[in-house]
Amino acid sequence: MKKITSTALALTLALSIGAQTSLAAGKEDKIPIENPGLEQLQGKDIYTIIEENQDFLTQEDIDLSLLIIKIKDENPLISTEEIIGLVQSDFSDISALSFESAGKTWTNLTAAEKKLVVLFPADALLVKAAQSKTDKLTSERYPKWKDGDKGNAFRHALWNAIMSKDIGKYLAEQFATAHEDHGVTDAVLKKEVWNGFNGVQHKNMDLHNNQMGRDCFYWYDLLPFDTTLADRVDEKIKNGEAKILVK
Repeated sequence: MKKITSTALALTLALSIGAQTSLAAGKEDKIPIENPGLEQLQGKDIYTIIEENQDFLTQEDIDLSLLIIKIKDENPLISTEEIIGLVQSDFSDISALSFESAGKTWTNLTAAEKKLVVLFPADALLVKAAQSKTDKLTSERYPKWKDGDKGNAFRHALWNAIMSKDIGKYLAEQFATAHEDHGVTDAVLKKEVWNGFNGVQHKNMDLHNNQMGRDCFYWYDLLPFDTTLADRVDEKIKNGEAKILVK
């Protein structure tokens, strides 16, 4: 089992984390929770989230969320944009706090994802853990998947299904859509072609299958196993409900 570094644990405790998994920088930034029944799940503190998901998180993921929570704890009145600016522009402070690895995770995020990670740093860890769990199950069921094919459809759908279970459908949709938002126009995307289809076609496929995955988690579910969600996704694929480009 992967161990959390002593630095991360010490910082987690030092931050006095009684924080909820949804931590907004200001009232104007708060996003309503779509499913009130998930409030109890979202009440987990970040220490518990790290402990329960340490096999599916990298140290970079953990460091980034801890850094953001520290900044918000020390500067409760600054805006989301100001926090983003601090994270992006002052990595010397990150190094001083043993957070040098946080930049690796940060640079791989889209601008839309960065805003959500700042608003919901603990939920972001559940999003990353869901990605890791999804990759594992996808490699087992579709070991030769590629962009645009059935395995790729499964991967997007399952990620959204697991996120819906862990953070609610509303935030799952926000994170999944932000992941597809690369800040370029459809005209630019249409010029990018891989596996026989352009960027707009791939994006539309992903968005469709993301929604299909969220539909696989039911409001009355009592924390279904990830494999149960995977079976539901596969059933929808077999029923022709997925959007698949590469046959």
